[in-house]
Amino acid sequence: MTLQALGSRLTDTQTSTDGPKNVLGEIFHHQGKAYKYVKNSSAGAFAVNRLVSYDLTADDGTSVIYPAAAFVRSAAGVTLSAIPASGFGWIQVGGYATCDFDGAGADSVAGAPVTSYDTIGKCQGIDVTVASQVASKCGFAYDASTTDVTLEVFLAGLI
Repeated sequence: MTLQALGSRLTDTQTSTDGPKNVLGEIFHHQGKAYKYVKNSSAGAFAVNRLVSYDLTADDGTSVIYPAAAFVRSAAGVTLSAIPASGFGWIQVGGYATCDFDGAGADSVAGAPVTSYDTIGKCQGIDVTVASQVASKCGFAYDASTTDVTLEVFLAGLI
């Protein structure tokens, strides 16, 4: 079964030429998960399973970019599909999700918080003794990992 939200499937994307197919910022809840329709305001496409953050220069709450650095405090959610440059698509903002994990960053510990790692949307674990890292959390890891994997996470605090 393909989950449909308001006029498009959650994995559908639109180009800037197509224009948005849904209302930007629309939030859809289904079976304990939450999704938000957003615009990729960057010049490059997003890969699937990547953490994106709000574009603070757009200042609209619906434009997203790859994080500018590790431990970004403006995490928006995880991409469900490859969203084209300046295009539109859904991100997951709550519940069980998968996110690409970078083993070069801080290790993930099962049950511990996760945050952004780099400028291409991978996530990493958090050193819970460092307040600035804890403030940037976007959820927690289901599994422990020290290598590059697609990590099971629970997204929380993003909506």
